[in-house]
Amino acid sequence: MHRAPTKRLPLATTGGPLHGVPIGPKRPVRHGGIETAGGSKILKGRVPEKDSTVARRLAEAGAVLLGKTNTHEFAWGVTTNNPHTGATHNPWKLDRIPGGSSGGSGAASRARMAAGTLGSDTGGSIRIPSALCGAVGLKPTFGRVSKAGVLPMSWQFDHPGPICRTEGDAAIVLQAIAGYDPDDFATVPVPVPDYLAGSGGRARPADRGAAGAVLRAAGRGGARRGRTGAGDAFGTGGQVVDWMRGSGERRC
Repeated sequence: MHRAPTKRLPLATTGGPLHGVPIGPKRPVRHGGIETAGGSKILKGRVPEKDSTVARRLAEAGAVLLGKTNTHEFAWGVTTNNPHTGATHNPWKLDRIPGGSSGGSGAASRARMAAGTLGSDTGGSIRIPSALCGAVGLKPTFGRVSKAGVLPMSWQFDHPGPICRTEGDAAIVLQAIAGYDPDDFATVPVPVPDYLAGSGGRARPADRGAAGAVLRAAGRGGARRGRTGAGDAFGTGGQVVDWMRGSGERRC
């Protein structure tokens, strides 16, 4: 993670809902005074003076913005193995990829390097690392979160959004960054609902589903043992395992 200068929080302020909470933005997210090169070599040394809308809203909510999380050059890829900034590893198994292009955000969130992170999703870049790292990632509805100040991959398909460890954390971060922004023509002036209430206020880890039909490929008895082992492995990591049955599927 590319580190930002340390800032001391004012002790006399109450702050917002994210007061003192460390959040790691993805490299393409513009942060005033911090290099924003989008993981590229050609933009190295580019230091914007103004924050992106999402960075500003997080700061207004009281968040402490940490250094940028790693990504592919201009967020183009699914491994987060960047020749200019280095490779990011999956925090659960270091010889595996974290997914991408928001792999740095997914890994940082699950490794507890930050309480939450920001990613961006054009074709899966929040959803893929969230799945591979076991995080809660959300690609918001287009126009719900402003893209202003986020280096674009595609203006028509880019979606900034949170990657966190729990549903409740993701809801709080989304609450802070969502809403109309006159600097982004795609956003609309509609009220922002209470996302935390919508999540039931749950602060549980990302759930895991497993398809019994896939596990049965090794044979009926072996599938049962594999299914139990998989459940034990996920349970050890604090995950909730919901076994799914496909259409026409018989129980093991």
